[in-house]
Amino acid sequence: MNVESDVPVRECMSTPVETVATETSLVEAAQTMRNASISALVVMSEPRSIVTSTDFVDAVAKERDVTSLSTADISTAVVTTVEPDLPLTQAAATMTRHDSSHLPVAEAGELVGMLSKTDLARYQED
Repeated sequence: MNVESDVPVRECMSTPVETVATETSLVEAAQTMRNASISALVVMSEPRSIVTSTDFVDAVAKERDVTSLSTADISTAVVTTVEPDLPLTQAAATMTRHDSSHLPVAEAGELVGMLSKTDLARYQED
């Protein structure tokens, strides 16, 4: 991805961060994602995790009863976060290294945004 090296993540990230509890049903999580037009939610577990549209597809493809599952059942532990002042090029490299389409953005331990591949593509269009 060809992005300017000195542009910080904060100029591209999406805010606010949409979050759900671990016991949130997948139906409710999917409705939240649809209503917010997003493809990932941060699950407020310890450690934090993320649930993405790909996780939903995987659950359905494995013929799991998604009406009886919660976000904790299909979420993935957040391996890394990035800081809002990190250059986009480094954030994009982190996404590639971790094979991730979403990176939570944290400042002083507080979630402040979400960076997605879609955000990077939109930034490139501007």
